[in-house]
Amino acid sequence: PASSVATVSFIKITLTSDKEITPLVKARGTLRGNIIGVKAIDSGKGPRILIQVSKRYGKAVRRNRARRVIKEWFRQNLNRLPPKDFLVFVKSELNLTRKETGRKIREELEQLILD
Repeated sequence: PASSVATVSFIKITLTSDKEITPLVKARGTLRGNIIGVKAIDSGKGPRILIQVSKRYGKAVRRNRARRVIKEWFRQNLNRLPPKDFLVFVKSELNLTRKETGRKIREELEQLILD
């Protein structure tokens, strides 16, 4: 019997070129939470993201976990997001457990971007 293979197409949601990143970094108007901050500019190319995690946040394992949580939240909420470029930066650690940190980041993304 023929096997069916599901095809998955990926949408480019990350910003990579200096031409795309520079206006976003220079933009004014930062929305701030306890752990994260968000800047946004209109792009016309759909929602895209740039993630910045300070070394002050912790060692590489903790910084990468924060990046993964943010990227996954964006993927899950892609259809609810406005067509903007977002800079999400993780500011500080609040001595939370791993689960609490992930939950808090998701809550703040919800508040700062969707509300």
